[in-house]
Amino acid sequence: MDVHSPEEVPRLTPEELKRKLAAGENVLLLDVRTAHAYQTSATEIRGALRVDPQDIEVWAENAPRDREIALF
Repeated sequence: MDVHSPEEVPRLTPEELKRKLAAGENVLLLDVRTAHAYQTSATEIRGALRVDPQDIEVWAENAPRDREIALF
């Protein structure tokens, strides 16, 4: 797995992400909020895959390598 330090991880603005999704780019959006944050939020991103943040390393072992992955 290619691991980056937090300073090296590319970041997208919400506007950039919206543009990519609207353009049909092959972006996989992961919702990695804690269970409490997810359950108490009124915000839901349609099409996002929900992954518990404590399980992200296990999920990443089989993550698709042909898609850009954006974490929310």
